[in-house]
Amino acid sequence: MKLFIVDNIYRKYPRVQEEFDNVDRMWRSLPTDTELLERQTLSREEMTSLLRQRSSLSVDGGSVRGGGESGGVSPLSDEDAGFCSRFDLPTSEVPFPDWQGGRRCTLIDRDRPLMGSRGGRLYLTYSFLCFERLSIRSRDSDRLVLPLSDITEIEKAKPFAVLPGNGMAIEATLKNSDKFMFGAILNRDQSLSSILEQGLMLGLPWGADPDDLSTQNHTPSLPSNTNNNNKQNSESAPT
Repeated sequence: MKLFIVDNIYRKYPRVQEEFDNVDRMWRSLPTDTELLERQTLSREEMTSLLRQRSSLSVDGGSVRGGGESGGVSPLSDEDAGFCSRFDLPTSEVPFPDWQGGRRCTLIDRDRPLMGSRGGRLYLTYSFLCFERLSIRSRDSDRLVLPLSDITEIEKAKPFAVLPGNGMAIEATLKNSDKFMFGAILNRDQSLSSILEQGLMLGLPWGADPDDLSTQNHTPSLPSNTNNNNKQNSESAPT
């Protein structure tokens, strides 16, 4: 059906394709080989250092230009400039390399978890956690900006208790007691570890080293072995 009907409609009416073809829109948003290579060559510490340089050199939200007397700071890419413009953030607040393009998720409405949830992408910058809804018509209400300094707790979450497994959601609690749950995140644990690591780098109370958390979560099953040994000893004991 797509090959013989839908594709022909898209070819004949490009504006219809631009509005409804999510696959084509996603394909065009993928980074090029050059952009991927640049992201891979930058470590997290180098990216943080670069963001701090941009923050100190940015004036009135203008883009930092590299080369010459500007200290060699590389200019913003079109993607990063567009991100800062959409979220009304300074040019120092661009997504980390492993968060470029955002991570697909769903902002879950606790009151209406089935009907009120919004699909979108989650971004992590030096100081903010940002969510942008995937919609045809861009509106300010489709974006959410959470300062990391306003977060008091962030943890794994499970939207629906009846579902098996440990869930694929992250819940952030703010100082004003507001809670935001981001569900259906692929590689949820990796995303949460990245956020916790950034919180630790900023000296926030909820920040943590992912390696320390994995060590704390590992608990050997000593009680069960002890019970088995006691049971065997009682069976082998003479009567």
